[in-house]
This record gives sequence, C-alpha cells and structure tokens, in this order.
Amino acid sequence: MEMVQYAYLKGKLQCNCPPACKETVFNPQVTVSKGNQKFFTILQNLKKTVVDDSLCNNYGNNSDPVRLHFYMNSLAYEKIEESPAFTWNTLVCNVGGNLGLFLGMSIVTLVELLEFLIDLLFGCCNCRRNDTMHRGGGGGGGNSPVIGQDGFY
Repeated sequence: MEMVQYAYLKGKLQCNCPPACKETVFNPQVTVSKGNQKFFTILQNLKKTVVDDSLCNNYGNNSDPVRLHFYMNSLAYEKIEESPAFTWNTLVCNVGGNLGLFLGMSIVTLVELLEFLIDLLFGCCNCRRNDTMHRGGGGGGGNSPVIGQDGFY
C-alpha cells in the first residue's frame, strides 16, 4: 500500500479511473481533557454508589474510564456534480448557426460580386457605344446624346 501511495504522490501511477461517484470525507479533530472529579462525585451521590478515588486520579493506568464525544463540526455538506459543457443539441445548434452565418455571408458576397461584374460589363458597353457616336458613326447631323460625367446617358 505504501508503494502505491508513494507512486501516486510522485505522479508515476498510471490510473485512468473515472472520479468516484460518491465520496465521504471527514475532517477529524481530537481533543483531550482530564477527568472531572466534581462530576464523578455528583454522579456517585446520585447513584448512591461508591466510586474509587483512583477513577479520576490514575491517568497512567490502562483501566481509566474513557468518555467519548462524537460530533460534527458542521452539518453543511458540499455537493459537486459534473455535467457536460456541450450536449449533442448544443453542439448541433452551434455548428448549424456558424454554417448558416458563413453560408449567408458567402451568398451575399457572390451576389455583390455578380452585381459588380454586371455593372462593369454595362459600363464598358456604354463607353464603347459613346465613343462610336462621338467619332461620327452616329450620323445624325451633329445631334449627339448628352453624356454625364460617370459615362452613362
């Protein structure tokens, strides 16, 4: 037993045991006092029995009476419960929420990219059409349409 305790204290004991389901720990406190001669005298008078004087005076003797008191320092107790940080429901909800967030962001990004490409395509087509009309390819006697600063009609 001492070898196991030594190995445990040094951290050399390989134990993959789960924690105990139930454990009771008491913190003992020992107190000692001398016998009470007055108490034994009162007891002797009440019981009308003769008690030898050596009852309270011979402390070295193994036949001395012993009076034990057992009591709890406190009636409070500590209850520790273990519960998982993530249940399956919580895990699935978190993964689904993150997946929805990233998927939603990627769809919005794709729509914005598509809108940018369409605007770019229409902008280039309008610029080419405007260049041809300014060079005389429009053939309408000098009446060319008015073009704004952004390159659109």
